[in-house]
Amino acid sequence: MLKPTEWPIGATYLGGGKTAFRVCAPAATAVAVHLISPKEQVLALEAAGRGYYQALIHGVTPGAR
Repeated sequence: MLKPTEWPIGATYLGGGKTAFRVCAPAATAVAVHLISPKEQVLALEAAGRGYYQALIHGVTPGAR
């Protein structure tokens, strides 16, 4: 499995119902992912240093929006 610092930018399905989200937003003070399916939810990404934000989110599979 990839280490969080190895996750590519964007959304990456890791299998087992887990998706990694990683973005570069150096001017941001907070970043969140707004999903609308399979259920609507807003999930905060954690600051990972050097302007990157990321999160490993369970229950998000390919096709989620």
